[in-house]
Amino acid sequence: MQCSLQVPSCVECDGILKPDVVFFGDNVARQLVDYIYSLVDDSDTLLVLGSSLFVSQLIHSHINNSL
Repeated sequence: MQCSLQVPSCVECDGILKPDVVFFGDNVARQLVDYIYSLVDDSDTLLVLGSSLFVSQLIHSHINNSL
């Protein structure tokens, strides 16, 4: 079975064009992670929505470590 999917390239740098989302298995920029952790640290309440238990475990771990 052959796939006919064609990934578009950037006309300026010839890199792969991707939407502004983080795909499963991709990394999140360290600057963004640090910013989010600072928001979590400064919050009184945090509501986490999502389908990945791994994400909630990371947030839970971070909150416990900062107490």
